[in-house]
Amino acid sequence: MNQNNPVVPGWNQSTTDFIEFRFAEILLNFAEAVVESGQGDAVLAAKAINDIRKRAGHTTDIPLTVDNVQRERRVELAFENKRFWDLIRRREYHTEFNNRYMHALLPLRDLRALPAEKYIFVRANVPNTNPRTFETKAYYRFIPGIGSNGLVQNPQY
Repeated sequence: MNQNNPVVPGWNQSTTDFIEFRFAEILLNFAEAVVESGQGDAVLAAKAINDIRKRAGHTTDIPLTVDNVQRERRVELAFENKRFWDLIRRREYHTEFNNRYMHALLPLRDLRALPAEKYIFVRANVPNTNPRTFETKAYYRFIPGIGSNGLVQNPQY
């Protein structure tokens, strides 16, 4: 960083890089590629997935399977906005989230205790909403302007 040219604080003025890929995700990608393709070093891929688990405090090793890799992706990358894209990439979103209602945690004041300064949280359906639906055509996007260049439009568009 150039100390003679300090960064002026403000919107979108950071010099810190945004972390898009963590090393754990790279190891998970490697393990997934090996287990899905059947090629590559399966022992090294199993070691990679178990190294991630050991860093998180697990003491038992797990075998390298598709289900174990997907579970570790869900656990390791939770709250990092990766699950949606994993489901889209694997074409599983419509089976996981079709016809699901949205839920919310509603804070309610607990009147059983005096003074009533405590809250309890109740899981409830979001009112006035229909269940979510996902059309399988949404796995692809509409390709604009294909009339003159000979491209074939994605299915169902």
